[in-house]
Amino acid sequence: MKRLYNILLLMMLLSSLSACEMLVTMINQSYITLDNVENERVMFDEYEDSYQVMFSTNSSWKAVSHAEWCRVEPTEGDESTTVLTVTVDKNTMPDDRKAAIVLSTDDSNARAIFNVVQGQMTVLSVEDADYELPDEGGSFKVSLQHNVDYYVSIPSGTPWIKHVVSKGVSSSVHKFTVEPNLEEVSRTATVSFVNRADSSRETFKVFQHGLPPKRNLVLKVTHVNDIFDVPAFNDGLSGMVYWDADSSGDPFGTFVGYRYSSHDREKTVTFDLTGYHNKYTVEFDGIKGLVEIDLTGL
Repeated sequence: MKRLYNILLLMMLLSSLSACEMLVTMINQSYITLDNVENERVMFDEYEDSYQVMFSTNSSWKAVSHAEWCRVEPTEGDESTTVLTVTVDKNTMPDDRKAAIVLSTDDSNARAIFNVVQGQMTVLSVEDADYELPDEGGSFKVSLQHNVDYYVSIPSGTPWIKHVVSKGVSSSVHKFTVEPNLEEVSRTATVSFVNRADSSRETFKVFQHGLPPKRNLVLKVTHVNDIFDVPAFNDGLSGMVYWDADSSGDPFGTFVGYRYSSHDREKTVTFDLTGYHNKYTVEFDGIKGLVEIDLTGL
C-alpha cells in the first residue's frame, strides 16, 4: 500500500513540474509586433526611396524580402535591434509593383508580414523634340505617351500657336496649328505637357521662320490687244504697273484690265513689284494677243 502511495505522489510531482514548464514556456513565448505599419502596407512612389519600419520583439529575428528591387537592412538581429530599413529602387515599369517582407523569430514561433507597394513609373513622353515651320505657317501633330492626367501649356503671349482638339484624333496625338509669320524675324516657343499631379512636364520647341527678305520683280509683257487683262500673281506683291512706255503708271492691283486709246501697234506692260517671296507665280492662262514675255527681271 505504501508503495502505491509513493507512486501516486511521484506522478503528482511530475504532473506539477510539467505544468510549470508549460507556464514558463507560455510566459517566454516569442513575438514580433509591427509598430508603424498601417494596414500591413508601406507605400512608395516611383522614385528610389527608403522607409524605417519599427517593431517590437523579445527574440532574435531575421528579415527577408521577396523582390530584388526591394531590400531590407539589417537582415537579422536580436531584441535590441528593432528598426528595419526598407529601400526600393526606382520603378521603371508603367505598372505598380508589390513585394512581401517577412519578419520571423529564430525559433519560428512568431512572424510579421507586410507588403511594400510602389507606384508606377510616370510616363509623359513626347515622340519628337522640335518642330520647324515655314513663315506661311501650317500644322503638325505631336505623339505623346502617357499614363497620367495632364494638360497642354502654351506660353502666354504666343497666340500664333493653337492647340486643336479633334474627336477623330487619339488622346495620345495632339494637333497644333501655326499662323503665318508676318515679320522678317523668326520666332520660337516652348510647348509643354504638364502632369497635373506634380507639375512635372515634357516639352517640345516650335520654330517658325520669318519672312524672307523682300525681292523685286520686273516683268515685261508685249501684246497686240487693245485691251490687256492682268495675269494672276502671288499674293502680297505691291508696286506699280506701266501700261506703255510713256504711261505714268498705276498702283498694282488697281486694275484687272486696261483699255488703250490707240490701235494697230504692239504695246508693252511693265510690272515693277516687290514682295516676300522666294518663288513667284504668274498665270497667263486665257490671255490673248501675247507677243513676248520678258522674264529677265525676275
